[in-house]
Amino acid sequence: MKNTKWLFLCVLVMTLMVPCNAKAANKPLPYLEAKCPKLSLVNVNANHREEVLLALKKLVPKAYPYKEYNSWKVEEARPLSSPKTFRPYYNLAKDLCGTDVAENSWFIQLHFPKISPGGSASTGIMFIAKNSQDQWIVWYTYK
Repeated sequence: MKNTKWLFLCVLVMTLMVPCNAKAANKPLPYLEAKCPKLSLVNVNANHREEVLLALKKLVPKAYPYKEYNSWKVEEARPLSSPKTFRPYYNLAKDLCGTDVAENSWFIQLHFPKISPGGSASTGIMFIAKNSQDQWIVWYTYK
């Protein structure tokens, strides 16, 4: 009887530790592997922040296509090469797709309130760039 109670208690604790929205974490996102831009990129300009924010309305649903992600908020948006951007993200972009791509991409940090509101699972990181055909593209997400 003691073993059964102990087992039940362990299962209960483990169940409570897993967030209710764990389903979202089990679905693969389309840009978890870098899709390095093939066309040349437009130079990053921090003055284009409003344009970037408008582009995110189309890009976020592409990068996070599941209903758990349909509510989101931009926490940060800045060029990857900005001194204010956490350096490991710039280095990751450089390692994935080269210096030119890293120098001409934006770092986007998103918050998804429907996914574990208090945890890091509710944060999404995107790297985006604008190509020579004037199209904003997502080329990597870090979840």
